[in-house]
This record gives sequence, C-alpha cells and structure tokens, in this order.
Amino acid sequence: MGEPEVRIRRAEARDMAVIIELWQKMMEELAATDARYALRPGADVLWAKWAGQRLRDSDSCVLVAERSDEYVGYLVGHLDEAHPIFRSRRHALLTDLYVDPGMRRKGVGTQLVMQAFTFFGKFDLHEIRVNVLVKAEGFRTFLEKFGFGDFQFRMMKRF
Repeated sequence: MGEPEVRIRRAEARDMAVIIELWQKMMEELAATDARYALRPGADVLWAKWAGQRLRDSDSCVLVAERSDEYVGYLVGHLDEAHPIFRSRRHALLTDLYVDPGMRRKGVGTQLVMQAFTFFGKFDLHEIRVNVLVKAEGFRTFLEKFGFGDFQFRMMKRF
C-alpha cells in the first residue's frame, strides 16, 4: 500500500495554529538563507492577525495540504491593487507557499498552486505574481513549470 493521498482544501479558522507553525518553519528556512528574514519577538502574533484577515476576505485564497491527520503545506494569496496610474490595476499575489521538506517533490506544491489558479480564475485578472528570492533557484524553477517568468528585480544596498 502506498502513501496516503494529499488533500488540498480551503483553510478555516480551526487551521490557524498549524498554519502559523508551518509559516514559522518557512521563515526559519528563509532566515537560514538570509538573516534579513530573522523574525522579531511577537512576529507570529502579527502574522496571525494578517493571515486571519486573509481567511475572512472573499478575495483571498488560503489553502492547506493534509495527508491523513497531518498538515504538510499551505498557500496564501490575495488580490492586490497596482498603482492607479497603470491600465492593469488588479492582479493576484501569492505571498506564501510552503511544503514540509519531507513532502517536497511529491506534487504537493503543484496541487496547491493549481488550486490557487482555480480560485483566482473566477476573477477578471491578467496575471498572478509571486516574489522569489534570488537565492531560491529551486523555487524559481518550480514556478517556471507553471509559466511564471521574470518581471521585476528588486535591488538593495546596505548602509
């Protein structure tokens, strides 16, 4: 008998505690890549408030991936407004995508992204955006499978 099937579903308020744990794991991975992602005390409370609002927004997509009784990933995305000077005003923005390291390369991320595409497909949008760290080559390659491509680079200089 194979591994239990992964189920993707819309998150509910009862899922928040586990989503916060997954978010913290994601942030730990990011901080290990770049110290600028180290969290300040109480960051989990601030993020939980923001994520809780996403759960309540009809134009936001919060998904969880479950295998048996275990959470193995999550995704957060929402509609975002461009500056009013631009012709194309609205797009979807995927802000969080995390899959437990033991479940990577098993289709969980693909299922989460495809479900997000389905959700945002009901809006009159021309694009979905996601921010990717320059060092995250594997994530970039993963997103390119779905047709994501370069759009903008954000540069920085330390003082």
